[in-house]
Amino acid sequence: MSTPERERHDDVGECVDAALRRVGRRIVLATPLAIGKPNAVLNEFYRRVARDPSLHLTIVTALSLNR
Repeated sequence: MSTPERERHDDVGECVDAALRRVGRRIVLATPLAIGKPNAVLNEFYRRVARDPSLHLTIVTALSLNR
């Protein structure tokens, strides 16, 4: 299996567009607890899913990176 080419995006919308092209319409995101800090990428995924019922989003949060 080859490593996918890395892309860099300065715009959150472009980043989400690229992710959707790569992973498809069923998205599962895992994120550590943000302690109240906004996450622009998660927010944009949520907005997209709210507007497009053909997208499916599962967010797993409050994960700890410590054992």
